[in-house]
Amino acid sequence: MAKKLLSLDGVVVDIGNSAYKYALVEPQGIRLFYRTKTRPALNQFNVPIVGLCVVPRRRQQFERNTAVRWITNDDVPLYAPKNVGIDRLMALYSASTLYKVATVAVIDVGTFLTVSVMREQTFEGGYIVPGPHT
Repeated sequence: MAKKLLSLDGVVVDIGNSAYKYALVEPQGIRLFYRTKTRPALNQFNVPIVGLCVVPRRRQQFERNTAVRWITNDDVPLYAPKNVGIDRLMALYSASTLYKVATVAVIDVGTFLTVSVMREQTFEGGYIVPGPHT
């Protein structure tokens, strides 16, 4: 049986190595989107906050001032080893949903460059190498 993704209505935040990306998500779609290098004050929106983060230190810092429901690998309706980063799984799930395809590859260029491949809701593998600015 396929896993069901949790509700993303509210503020969704992606905490990476070098930036915070967040969006206000409503049933009709994404209303606002921001990218910042400094920790955002998300409590101002007065809605649930859902987040993903692969940087433990930044996650702990964020949790000190903000109540957040963290997305985990168990929340994403894909089959993957436990050590695959939540950022990679969400990118694959989002791309497959957006483009309505069963097989997809995602290349993400940030602090690290990741290549991830999914086929029929199963993580097939990929690569992680230092990004262009590292």
